[in-house]
Amino acid sequence: MKTSNRPMLAELFLTQTLLATSQLIARKLTTSPYLYQNFSSEQKKRVSYHDAKQLICYACQLTTENFYRLCDTSLPRTFVPPLHEAYHRRWQGEPLDYILTTTEFLSHVLTVTKDTLIPRPETEEIPELISQLMAGTPPNTILDLGTGSGCIAVALAEIFPHSVILAVDVCPKALAIARTNTITLGLQDRIQCQLFNMENRHHWQTLASYARCGCLFDLVVTNPPYIDYHADGDRMSYETRFFEPQIALDGGPDGLKYYHLIARYAPMILTPKKGVLVAEIGDRQRPQVIPIFSQSQAWQKTTVYSDISGKDRFFVSFLR
Repeated sequence: MKTSNRPMLAELFLTQTLLATSQLIARKLTTSPYLYQNFSSEQKKRVSYHDAKQLICYACQLTTENFYRLCDTSLPRTFVPPLHEAYHRRWQGEPLDYILTTTEFLSHVLTVTKDTLIPRPETEEIPELISQLMAGTPPNTILDLGTGSGCIAVALAEIFPHSVILAVDVCPKALAIARTNTITLGLQDRIQCQLFNMENRHHWQTLASYARCGCLFDLVVTNPPYIDYHADGDRMSYETRFFEPQIALDGGPDGLKYYHLIARYAPMILTPKKGVLVAEIGDRQRPQVIPIFSQSQAWQKTTVYSDISGKDRFFVSFLR
């Protein structure tokens, strides 16, 4: 892996204003072979400056407002080492959100780590779609399969203030982050976090046993791993392939493994004639996902919705 001229930059940081330092860092970031792949020159310029400003705010513990207020002042020596390290990590391709340890999702600021997938902009559309679909019949109970950072669960808790949510994930460290986010947002009494492996039949059976006692879910929502990790690896950005957790991305040899499991087991835990499944899918998976559900007697009214960019992205099916 290439280096990023660290000692030379550290000396320059001390001789320039915050604004000049941000511009210097932005220029240096555009030289990284790991960042801004397939970006236009204008996009590189805009995004690299945003990244540089965020790195300075993070290292110097500044708000964006304070950055602009102090932009003509020089960088205090005490902040050079953390800025130096943050810049180096970003130049090496590490996602900005992992460096900052936070990400924005709709109106929330959430903690993220390398154990959680960084929520994508299109995933923000899932709670909005559900809000439209279930406006007249708000769900009393919600299951968030593969919650990761808990981003969908906390968004739905805000949209449906009377709903109770079970957020599950196979990764204990990811689940710990989800639990942290629910506590930070004061939602721990409404969102329960629990270990759950979609590939484990006994875990489904446990939920089904609750369902037989009347604990059914009105809504199951999921953004499951849906990438054929080995076949489509070249389509992923360097940041995604080498920093984000493979377990949150890899959907098996054809990317469809988890849709088969959900189609098979979710009917056991959904409310009959009322239960709704909403899932994110890959933009080329519509022809493969629809038959998985339409060929089952348990599902009806299967629909695929596009995201804001016009790509097939969200799959909705209702339980018979």
